[in-house]
Amino acid sequence: MFIVKETHAAKKDKAVIFCCDRNVVRFAQFVARQIIQAEPTRDFDICITTFDSAVLDDSNIHPEIRVCQIDPSWFSSLITSARIPITSYIRIAFPKIFAGDYKQIVYLDIDVFLRKGQISDLFAAAKPGQAISAVQDGLQWITHRDPKRIEYYKLMGNYGKKYLNAGVLVFDTAACRKLDFSDGVLAKGQEALALKKANPDVSFFHDQTAINGFLSGNWAPLSLRWNWQTMPTAARLIDHFDPYLVHFIGHTKPWLPKTVPYTQKYRQYYKSFFASEFNESLPSREFGGYANKSNPGFWHGLKSELTPRKIKSRLNMVNPLYYTNLRGLIPLIEMKRHLKDVEHSIEAGSPIWPRDVVKKTPK
Repeated sequence: MFIVKETHAAKKDKAVIFCCDRNVVRFAQFVARQIIQAEPTRDFDICITTFDSAVLDDSNIHPEIRVCQIDPSWFSSLITSARIPITSYIRIAFPKIFAGDYKQIVYLDIDVFLRKGQISDLFAAAKPGQAISAVQDGLQWITHRDPKRIEYYKLMGNYGKKYLNAGVLVFDTAACRKLDFSDGVLAKGQEALALKKANPDVSFFHDQTAINGFLSGNWAPLSLRWNWQTMPTAARLIDHFDPYLVHFIGHTKPWLPKTVPYTQKYRQYYKSFFASEFNESLPSREFGGYANKSNPGFWHGLKSELTPRKIKSRLNMVNPLYYTNLRGLIPLIEMKRHLKDVEHSIEAGSPIWPRDVVKKTPK
């Protein structure tokens, strides 16, 4: 029903799977090579899923990687953008696509970096029998209160509930099918498209919106170390908390020529990979196939940067003590308390709930 064509069949009963098209397949290959080098004798497959036949025919893809071309007809009426195309939604159908192949699946965004450890440990860290295990979204634990984000949570029924980042997911495929995960998330994604049209000033997050809307907090938290998202403050804590997977969210991709300073040091790894594997230079665009946001002009840009929200964000970037609403300098005791909460969450795999993010105890 779903797989149109594939390079070879499943060999194991677990898999790490990426979703990509020809514009981003090199970055999926980068992460795949990291995994292959870290675990030469693995008990799981590595797989790339795509709608793009050019990926299936790409002779540069490592022969150990299973490539599956997927029928796109099931994926309709969903929120997409230049940065996040319809390909991203393939992950919501994993329990259907691979029902006869894999008992457990780790999904990885192509902009993650395996900093240390092995993916086998991520499979083991997932809660048995729980449809989805994941890491809490960084905007729910590291940043200040955002009224627009709260409005978004309320629209999607997620206010006061834990909210996952969809860049690293562990699927228990049997539990997902029992929950009717794929069809349920598809319906939520289609509902989100209607809500976005009715609320154009609220930011929605594509398949992440749909997944959270359907699960409504019913997922198992993993240690933050398995998806360390590169918001300014969190990125500066990488050495302190020593995560396994770093996730270059938004416009923090290290392969960009003008990337943010705190991810610049990772650029050398991508540069070396592109040169040695493909004899290519790093792309000058975010995901190879499309440009970053165009320059809106000096005065328009200046006006945009001088909004209170942007000023707070810029202060956040230069002040590592900034964890909640800005009230002068954050007292040292507040910083220490927050770091202790983060450390506890990392060790216990439990969520963090800053007072400035939610007003009631999340479920």
